[in-house]
Amino acid sequence: RMRRPHARAAMRARLAALTLTAACTPAAASDAAPEPVRDVTVAIAGGGLCGLALCLGLRQHGIDAVVLERARQLRYVSRGSIAVHAMGQDALRRVDPKVAEAVRARSTDIVAGQVAREGADGQALFSEMRRQRETSWRVPWAELQDELAAAVRATADSEEDWLLCGCAVEGFKEHPGHVEVLLEGGRTLRAAVLVGADGAFSKVRRALAPWWRRLFDRPRKYPQTNWNAIIPSKAAGPSAVPEGHARYWLMRSPPMSCYHLGLAGGRVFWQVRVTDRKVALAVDRSGRGGLALTGVRDRARAVLDAELSAGDPVAAAGGHADMAALLDASEDADIFERRIVARRLPARWMSRGGRVGLV
Repeated sequence: RMRRPHARAAMRARLAALTLTAACTPAAASDAAPEPVRDVTVAIAGGGLCGLALCLGLRQHGIDAVVLERARQLRYVSRGSIAVHAMGQDALRRVDPKVAEAVRARSTDIVAGQVAREGADGQALFSEMRRQRETSWRVPWAELQDELAAAVRATADSEEDWLLCGCAVEGFKEHPGHVEVLLEGGRTLRAAVLVGADGAFSKVRRALAPWWRRLFDRPRKYPQTNWNAIIPSKAAGPSAVPEGHARYWLMRSPPMSCYHLGLAGGRVFWQVRVTDRKVALAVDRSGRGGLALTGVRDRARAVLDAELSAGDPVAAAGGHADMAALLDASEDADIFERRIVARRLPARWMSRGGRVGLV
């Protein structure tokens, strides 16, 4: 590929950009730094579940930990439902048994389920879902975050003691006795330790890597696109399943997995995931996704309709009608849409000075 003129030009442009970035990295930053916003013991980049749980555990041990969140406020509104498995449950209990109990009270156990897939004869094959060896807690993402944030809030005198929103971490400059955390807008914060819990697009991870490695250390964008929502069971009508019951539809043209689960509180969680690179590129090139995007329901419905038009036996046997009813019962404001992204294991988990690390 490097023999192609346009490929060589693109590579030269990326190398030039990385060289310029290297000149502006924390290691080469000017000594005339602005006055720090404040001094903390542990600065945690990222106010997601991981950052909040870490902050809670540290503060309960008397360590001054502060979460630095890029957004203007914590994202309390989410349409996702996650499974907290045995190791996650144990971790929550270690952090705070009361939080674990509260999350358990909000969660749902899958007690029964039905799976539909194409059989060897080309017809839809229905089977009962195998019971899991361990009980996983199915809980809405926002409710788990709410419990963690409330527990951290109880350890502080004010919100500013533990949370600084609108503080995007752009990098760091490590000193023998502290870390200078570089924030968006030229601001800085001084910390004894900086922990990166800022997800797949981590700026802390990027700053940890040598400049030449950043050329290849990028988020991996998969050809899967995901749509999901949580809606009232009443709105779902006949497609709603009882609490603790799940229904899976596995289709093939293109590969698609759909399922919905009855949650506690009279709600239904549904998800549609399709594996199609053209759809992924058309819907979400960045991989960051978003909630309540314009036309999101129509996009998901078009992909679902394509399965029926292609003659997929699972779609014809009820998969299309079931999931279409859930989509029609949802508004654009209810649906979260994103392309699936992930990262390889980092080459370095901790800085050479030992004051910056990744979760």
